[in-house]
Amino acid sequence: MREKGVVTRISDGKVAIRLEEGAECSKCGLCSSIGGGRREMVVDAPPGFSPGDAVEVVVAPGARLKAGAIVFLLPLVTFVAALFVSVRSLEESGYRDIIAFFIGIGASCATFAVVALYDRRLRARGIDMVRVEKSDKFGG
Repeated sequence: MREKGVVTRISDGKVAIRLEEGAECSKCGLCSSIGGGRREMVVDAPPGFSPGDAVEVVVAPGARLKAGAIVFLLPLVTFVAALFVSVRSLEESGYRDIIAFFIGIGASCATFAVVALYDRRLRARGIDMVRVEKSDKFGG
């Protein structure tokens, strides 16, 4: 997927890009549901970008699905598994459900921490699902 945008600011090796509405936007609608259509993203980018530069944000095929599964599905699965195991283990406890709930929340939080660490390691190795390229012009 390729999205066209404009560099709005640069700081600390990060580039903020205001994205234009693309052809895929009418199919998804996610951005308009969370921010009224205004879309901006901050990504790592190689040097040489200036505010006002026309760019294309290139997202690897399948990256959105993979990221969604890792960020949302994995912690949910961990929560349910921890909840199930702790309910089975705490059958004699009077506060079984509450304790199991907090164990599930703790397991989800730990999974989020592991996912963040995994993302940091991928970035350190130079593997990123999003790439920013300079664009000569808009519209084609």
